[in-house]
Amino acid sequence: MPSEKSLKAKQRFVSELVDKIKSSNVGILVSYKGINVENDTKLRREMREAGVNYFVVKNTMLRFASKEVGYDFDEKLTGTTALALSPEDPVSVAKILTKYAKKLKENTEFTLKTGFLDGKIIDVDTIVEIGSLPSKEQLIGQLLSVLVAPIRGLAVALNAVAEKDPKDTVAEKSSDVKNLVDAKTDEKADVKADTDKYVDVKVDNKVHAKKTTDAKKSVDNKSDQKSDTEKDTDAKPDKKVGVDKILDVKVDNKVGTEKATNFKKSTTTKSAISETDKSEKKPKDAAKKPAAKTVSSDSSAKKTTKSKTTDKAEKEASKS
Repeated sequence: MPSEKSLKAKQRFVSELVDKIKSSNVGILVSYKGINVENDTKLRREMREAGVNYFVVKNTMLRFASKEVGYDFDEKLTGTTALALSPEDPVSVAKILTKYAKKLKENTEFTLKTGFLDGKIIDVDTIVEIGSLPSKEQLIGQLLSVLVAPIRGLAVALNAVAEKDPKDTVAEKSSDVKNLVDAKTDEKADVKADTDKYVDVKVDNKVHAKKTTDAKKSVDNKSDQKSDTEKDTDAKPDKKVGVDKILDVKVDNKVGTEKATNFKKSTTTKSAISETDKSEKKPKDAAKKPAAKTVSSDSSAKKTTKSKTTDKAEKEASKS
């Protein structure tokens, strides 16, 4: 059993270690096995110059302190362990330890174990990646170079202007004015050319629109003429049909007239034949009966009257 004094010393050491871990922005654990005094001395010197607190620690003490802070390093707390803590610059501590790990790799077992950054545990690959970044001093130098560059350029330009001959300055100003005037003239010429092209395009569009309108009117007139012609053509057959109907009616009337005339002639001829037959029979009867002369005379008179009547009927039929 450890003595009470030894136990209190260990508790005090763990408490101090907890405070150091909490106040540090970055911490890296390494195995220093095999490193000689010379390399260890150089390593510690570079750490002090970079503001890094580098020290050897027992695994048991570091286990208690890390658990109290919230880090779990149990799997990595084997063999020899050294801890490097930096309150501000994570790049410097990672760069130094990465350099020594590569340098002592062949002859020693100096290796990186694990670490923490901004409250999170980081692995070996992350430590190597951080170590490849430029250091804080280098980053500040690059930033200052970027900020000073415009000022340096302005100073160089002002110095060049101050060293110029006044005559050269006047000549350059005159040349600049001439170039400006030429540029303005060319710009006006371009504007005029563009305006002329625009006007020509407007005129061409107007002429084209007028031609299109005239062509459309011509087509409409031709369409109207064609429509009138078709109407006249349609009307002519109607007129022709009407004339044909009139001719058919006249022909029908003429045929009817001819039929009536032929009928009358036939009737008249039959009547004449009948009268002739009767007149031939009467003389024979008169011969047989001589005493009836008076009756024969009356028959002759009637025959003459009928003959006149027949002639009159034929004339009227001819006239009709």
